[in-house]
Amino acid sequence: MSFISFREKKENIFGFTIQNNTTKQRKEDGYDSPLPAFIPMKNFKMSVSNYSEETIIRGCQQGKQTFQTLLYERYSAVLLGLCRRYIKKSADAEDIMIHSFVKIFENIKKYTFTGSFEGWIKRITINECLQFLRKNKLIFVDMDTLHKNEVIEAEYDNTELDEMYLLEMVNSLSTGYKTVFNLYVIEGYTHKEIADILGITENTSKSNLSRARDILRGRILAQKKNNLIV
Repeated sequence: MSFISFREKKENIFGFTIQNNTTKQRKEDGYDSPLPAFIPMKNFKMSVSNYSEETIIRGCQQGKQTFQTLLYERYSAVLLGLCRRYIKKSADAEDIMIHSFVKIFENIKKYTFTGSFEGWIKRITINECLQFLRKNKLIFVDMDTLHKNEVIEAEYDNTELDEMYLLEMVNSLSTGYKTVFNLYVIEGYTHKEIADILGITENTSKSNLSRARDILRGRILAQKKNNLIV
């Protein structure tokens, strides 16, 4: 597989423009080396809609760059949106999305067509996001615990919210609360899985989720009181 190092200027990768960092800056940001990028193919005219997901995956497993480009075009927006749920800075989210594709292509031969492929690549991407947060010491998980029998409720007073508006509110949470909320509510991880991933206890995961929901509920009710939402 051919890679080129990111340069200081902006480069266009498969039609997607991102801000590149120097080697020094990338090390300061938590990466050990420059983030590699796939060499873009000039005059690429193939349409992703003309190929099944299985055909694209098998082409990638054979190391064919054309199918790597097709896979990127098919899932780059999905994975970028996923990264932005965890990573505050857009430039960092874009870098991690590209780096996730590197990991996907490096490991794609391990995919055996059992289970959702999208779920498989999302797990790789989430792991890259969490690794970035840990390396940069951006995960601060409160160690408060819940009473054993405390039940977590998620009631928002039957308020109907625009999806983008709710995502913006989630993104405004502190990194620890946001990470647990995303993993549990959006990605469907259990508290045990979250505890294992983040190196915390299950009660701490539950506590962070409960606090995140309390904060969101309070903000939503405040917005409703001010007639900003209905």
